[in-house]
Amino acid sequence: MRLPRFHLCVTGYLVLLFTLLLYPFVKAAEPAAPPPPATYDVQISYRINAFRNERLLQYDEMMRYLRKMGFQRNPQDVTEGEAEDVAHTRLSGAIPGRRIRELLNERHIHSVLLIPHGAKIPEDKATRVRVEIGLFDGLTPEGQQRLHQQTLEVLAGLSFFEAVGYDHRGHTRLVGSMPFQNVQALLTDLRQQPAGQKLPGPFKDVWAVRASIVSPDMPPPPPRPPQPKVPKEQEKLSPDLREVLTDATAAAKPTRLEVVLASVPDVGDKGFLRLLHGAVPGLIVEGRLGPLVTVIANPTQAPTLAAVPDVIGVRLPRLPQPGRPVSDQPNPPGRTDAGLTENTRWQPLLDASGAARLQALGRTGRGTRLAVVDSDFRGWEALVGKGLPADTRLVDFTAERNVHLRPDPFPPGNGPGPGTRRALTIARLAPEIRLTLIRIDPASPYMLEAAARAINGDEVSSINLDNRLTEIQADRDALDQRRDSLARERRQVLNAFPTPEESHQRLLQQAEEQGLTPEQVEKLPAFQRLPERDRAFVLYRVRQRTYDRDARAFQQRLTRYLQYKQALLSLRGIRVVASTLSWHDGFPVDGTSALSRYFDDRPFRAALWFQAAGDTHSQSWTGLFRDADGNGIMEFSELHQPLPPDLWSPELNFLSWQTPLGQTMPDLPSGVRLRFSLQWREAHDPLYAQTGEDPYRQPLARHMRIYLLRQLDPTGRRQPADDMEVVAQSVDAGMRLNATPSSATYEITLDVQIKQAGRYAVRIGGTAPDSIYPPGDPTLPFMRKHSEMPVRLFVSPLDVSGRAVFHDYVTAAGSLGMPADARTAITVGAVNSDNRRQPYSASGAPFGLDLLSKPDILSYDREEGTAESTAFAAGLAA
Repeated sequence: MRLPRFHLCVTGYLVLLFTLLLYPFVKAAEPAAPPPPATYDVQISYRINAFRNERLLQYDEMMRYLRKMGFQRNPQDVTEGEAEDVAHTRLSGAIPGRRIRELLNERHIHSVLLIPHGAKIPEDKATRVRVEIGLFDGLTPEGQQRLHQQTLEVLAGLSFFEAVGYDHRGHTRLVGSMPFQNVQALLTDLRQQPAGQKLPGPFKDVWAVRASIVSPDMPPPPPRPPQPKVPKEQEKLSPDLREVLTDATAAAKPTRLEVVLASVPDVGDKGFLRLLHGAVPGLIVEGRLGPLVTVIANPTQAPTLAAVPDVIGVRLPRLPQPGRPVSDQPNPPGRTDAGLTENTRWQPLLDASGAARLQALGRTGRGTRLAVVDSDFRGWEALVGKGLPADTRLVDFTAERNVHLRPDPFPPGNGPGPGTRRALTIARLAPEIRLTLIRIDPASPYMLEAAARAINGDEVSSINLDNRLTEIQADRDALDQRRDSLARERRQVLNAFPTPEESHQRLLQQAEEQGLTPEQVEKLPAFQRLPERDRAFVLYRVRQRTYDRDARAFQQRLTRYLQYKQALLSLRGIRVVASTLSWHDGFPVDGTSALSRYFDDRPFRAALWFQAAGDTHSQSWTGLFRDADGNGIMEFSELHQPLPPDLWSPELNFLSWQTPLGQTMPDLPSGVRLRFSLQWREAHDPLYAQTGEDPYRQPLARHMRIYLLRQLDPTGRRQPADDMEVVAQSVDAGMRLNATPSSATYEITLDVQIKQAGRYAVRIGGTAPDSIYPPGDPTLPFMRKHSEMPVRLFVSPLDVSGRAVFHDYVTAAGSLGMPADARTAITVGAVNSDNRRQPYSASGAPFGLDLLSKPDILSYDREEGTAESTAFAAGLAA
């Protein structure tokens, strides 16, 4: 019979609707697992609620179906009259492994318990065994997830420990372990368990556990570890700082720390200094970048600093990601241009970039002032006039934080430092430039802002220089007092008419050579043999020489102070800057950091600021926080999207390892140290900022966690590939990095050292805010505003042996750090000699700035990373 067109349309719409409903929940391929046994020992729980004759018919129907499935019943299990006995509800026997899925198709069977035939039953019945549970299915996704959680609550009373990261197959499967003595309870109606008697639907409406596979011979999956607790009074400390406090020796040493303030002080406001000094007398404050204050203190004093009401948290300094390792060998293995001389390597790049033609025309950068900003200019002095311009000079910002106003020593190493190599690159492209090397400490990003301000001609407000000036004034006053005291002592000594002798000169020479104080001189035997009159003369001469030495040192220090101030002023007029350092965690990387805003709020026009994009491609993932199934775990993709190969859940993001030579391996090597950071931005009600309240110091997002999981058997030969173990998890609720009246950025971190080589995956837990209002806000529910929560996950190596990258879910967006996320900075990516983008070169929009495409330009890097390509671009611009 042919259906009318209307009926065909309705039928088509129904099919389409049914397809759309099922499409978001397409099942992924099952993880690899050991082959199932040929035969299972099975126990069957069934119910036939009927009178005698009808029960006989239904019982025979069930047994015929079981025999058809290959079920072989245990002879000793057969009892007389069981076919008529309503109370008889159990069967036991064996069944072929290929038929176990068909058992539950029989309408009378409620649940089955399967054990591989021949498996060794533990003698100690309290031994925990592996259990896989199939749940009642056919509910809506929300109902299925609720049943999954309700069943877990009931099974907890049977000492069931759930595994982590396994394939729950749309919340129809549970995997974990339980004592063998409790597995029989899985055949019963769990609604009769104490924890299940009062549970609402869907649990109260269905027989929850349909099938259970007990595998005594297979290792039980590791349970979910408990959440670690933060020690009292350390809630506002970062995890790495809390780790330092566990070592009494390290905690007692003065250490550079970063204090995050609740708000950014106004320009010229020194109130935060009084607060910090009042909390910790003797605290050394070095500098400030936005709400971040760099201090020197013992880590044991960190809880006291954190207790200040205006302090959000205290942490160890965050460092930029280490650059690509550069071999000191002239022809390191793995380079595409290995075997060529330095000039031969350079010539194709000079020709391709147009630099050779410019140099032939006499465009060599004559008179152009160019600066290289880096942390290590080791060996630069020996290269002046031998690769670097003859008038090359160094402005070292680390000098201002030391009392003696001398710079910190360069880090140890062979060959020129990275900054020196960048300077050599620039000098090769523009040999007649006026080159300035600007050294900053990567643990003190406030120095980079100070350098930018000096180049831009703005006032540089330096807490370090204020401290040095205070010390100089105090030392000058002390020297003046010593000078006046010595003048009085001199008159008294000369009134005694002392007679200089050779013994006096020997004593004075000994005191001079050994740097002895007057108190130490008095203890010398030669001094004690002198007459009383001569002793006063010798002590006076020692004090006078000590004063002269201290006065000379003071004058030298004052000269260094004035020279440094002059060096800062001389930075104005620089026209090109090559900056190689950027920070990818610890600071907002969405263009809202204090450093990035300095470039963007009042556009930086004094110089062309070339900023390295970073060698961080594939180290980031950004997107909206999704938890479609409401289980408290974020999905990296929408549920309807296809999963990457060999992945069974969008809640996992596996990692790979890239060697310095670019080789990618699925396993992380043992011993490597990694840092995972998760940043997210929340929308807030601006009304609270207008009233002066700050209820958003803690994030609205709850229970945000980073989990690092290890795959126990990726091949699935010994145990299922979805058996995972939590090897590390973050602890903190989230530290606020910055705040505006209507939003704030928070971050949690996880530092971990890989102890065992293998495959690892990242998992993100938490609950997104349900509104923009803080807890306890009286706004009526229908008036509450809601907002999406963008997140950024980033992994960075803490050494230079290679880098971890995301394997399954990767975004180009979010790979840029601070200040590469600034709009006005010229962000530079890297290409090889074939004009192909380097696989490690960061690209894409900064986090949260989807319409801002970066990098701005690409340049040759000679396989040394974007720091080198930045130098190449700056040299070409000069």
